[in-house]
Amino acid sequence: MNGPRQPRVVFTLDLTKADGLFSARNFWINSGDVVLVTESPINGTRTVLGLVGSVFGVFNTVGNSAN
Repeated sequence: MNGPRQPRVVFTLDLTKADGLFSARNFWINSGDVVLVTESPINGTRTVLGLVGSVFGVFNTVGNSAN
C-alpha cells in the first residue's frame, strides 16, 4: 500500500461539492488512521447573514417604493 511519506498528514474533503464526493469514494482509510468529520460553522453563519441581508433588502425596496 502506498500513502503519504510524512507520519502526519491532514486531508480535507469538501463533501458539499461533486469533486469532494468523488475523491472520498476512492479515499483509503487504513488501520490506525484518525478520521474527524466536522461541519464548518461558517456555512451556518453565511446562511443567517444571507437571510438577514435579504430581510433588509426587502425593507429597503418597500421603503423606496413608498417614496
